[in-house]
Amino acid sequence: MKSHFTPHKDITGTLSILLATLCWGFSGCSGQYLLHDLALPTPVVLCIRQISAGIILIALDLLFRKSTQRHASCRSSIRTSKKDLLILIFFAIFGICLTQYTFFMAIYYSDSGTATVLQYLSTILIFLVTCVRTKTLPTKTESAAVLAAVAGTFLISTGGRPGNLAISGYALLFGVICAISYSTYTLIPGRIVRTYGAKYVVGAGC
Repeated sequence: MKSHFTPHKDITGTLSILLATLCWGFSGCSGQYLLHDLALPTPVVLCIRQISAGIILIALDLLFRKSTQRHASCRSSIRTSKKDLLILIFFAIFGICLTQYTFFMAIYYSDSGTATVLQYLSTILIFLVTCVRTKTLPTKTESAAVLAAVAGTFLISTGGRPGNLAISGYALLFGVICAISYSTYTLIPGRIVRTYGAKYVVGAGC
């Protein structure tokens, strides 16, 4: 089977991943500054963040709609498809909103670095769900990566001393919930994203 990827697409994809990672890191640091230094309430930060993101993404979707006619032609149908609409609502509440709220609450009770590490426990959950769906066992490398992620979280949470939390219990609680909701954020909207486009789905979800 021929690959549809080209060197140009590979470079664009890699740069996009790097830029997204930098933006997410900057987002966490900005959140820590707003919550810790300026003492803004978490709901206020989230409202500004989500409304702004939703407007920007919907605007981008409208701007690039002509180049994605397949998505544009079926966007209106999401309001008439009960199943797709329910998926979008579930994604908005338990994916986007819950992920953002618990992430910023974890920052509030700890710091952006700790919150990010806890959030990315979601990769373990996503990996396990994928293994169950595909009915495959993890390789040795994948198993080692999972163990390393768990060990890293253990060290951050306890400082290497079992039974002694090195971070706030609230930070750990919100971080774990964030990891679960982020897994939902990643796994749930796959079909509607392919149907209606990522910018539209995420923008509407915000």
